Amino acid sequence: MKKNLVLVLGLVFLLYPIASCEPEDELNSMKSSESPTTFRTDNRIIQEDQSLDKEQIETVSCDEIESTTLYAGQDIEVGLVHISNSSDKIFVTYDLTHTSWSLQETHLYIGSEEEIPYTKAGNPKIGNFPYHADLIEAGKKEFSYAIPIDELEDCMVIIAHAVVQKDDQSDQKETAFAFDSRNEFPGSRWGWYMDYCLQECEDFVENEEEENPDNQVYTSNDPSNGSDLDCLESYAFHSVNESDAHCFLSSGFEQWGWVNQVFYNPQMNYVTGYVLDFPLLASAYQCDIRNSLEVGYIRIRVTGGDGRFTADVDVHITDSTYDLQAFDMYVGTDEYPLDGSLNQTVLPEFYNYHESLSGTRFYTLNDIPWPSNAYFIGRTELCPAN
Repeated sequence: MKKNLVLVLGLVFLLYPIASCEPEDELNSMKSSESPTTFRTDNRIIQEDQSLDKEQIETVSCDEIESTTLYAGQDIEVGLVHISNSSDKIFVTYDLTHTSWSLQETHLYIGSEEEIPYTKAGNPKIGNFPYHADLIEAGKKEFSYAIPIDELEDCMVIIAHAVVQKDDQSDQKETAFAFDSRNEFPGSRWGWYMDYCLQECEDFVENEEEENPDNQVYTSNDPSNGSDLDCLESYAFHSVNESDAHCFLSSGFEQWGWVNQVFYNPQMNYVTGYVLDFPLLASAYQCDIRNSLEVGYIRIRVTGGDGRFTADVDVHITDSTYDLQAFDMYVGTDEYPLDGSLNQTVLPEFYNYHESLSGTRFYTLNDIPWPSNAYFIGRTELCPAN
């Protein structure tokens, strides 16, 4: 009897490490290493005047920026992750603007697939990622890394992890990973790693004579001038109440853009007016504001009372790389303007205000009759600044 008891106890102690191995593996995936790589501030792009922002990253990047969805809780879209590179750095930007989530922590792995720090069960050791930051600023919506590429291979894998928090009073927090349908973690933990190969940067100085043999002088406002930037259009977007910004596509038109609903507030009987700012968004394909470029804003200053109002409309272009070439505006009580056959249209030629301009960044329309219950479309044409 004693021998059997000893045998049973021996088997228990023998099997215990095996049974407990996987839970320990899961725990270790979130622990930092004993001496983790501390976050280097020179790798961070702080969003201040002296540092790069999204538009500047786009300017210095060798090719188009690649973007993928940032998923929290496995299936909640909380933002985007943008990846690009210049001749000496790779840029990874967590972008939660225009969402109801904010960043609390970021962890980033860049390197070979073979060197991803995994637990024995094949789950990533997030605490061992070489770049990480605790974002103590409340409501942080955007954060970027600029990693030198001199020690990286031409092709690599990237794991972009974050801890995000809901922008309400619930204190809901979730872990998040950038999505790549081709590459899931080999273990039981959900998440993905991404493939990225460095984009080649053209050497414009060395190739200048070949590309411009006649030494032709280009002007940036000519669309055929060989400039890296193209002319583009932007539309005003009702960011204060996004449900009042109606996408043209949802009404059956084949053009992206928004008509903004600005309805009468009964409190206007007792005040002298109100001011509304509408961001001007460009490159918002399919009305997707997540990848849009904010180039300025339209400020509408309404005055009057008892349902009779006029407005001064100010157009501000804040992106210094572009100048305002044309401004078209519709305001009326119908949701859309009507064409010559009295059909609804979004073609700018049927708006009720037009102005051709020549490279300014500010324009004002004064004393515009403004309905108490108004629909408003603001459109600009922009070209690269001289």
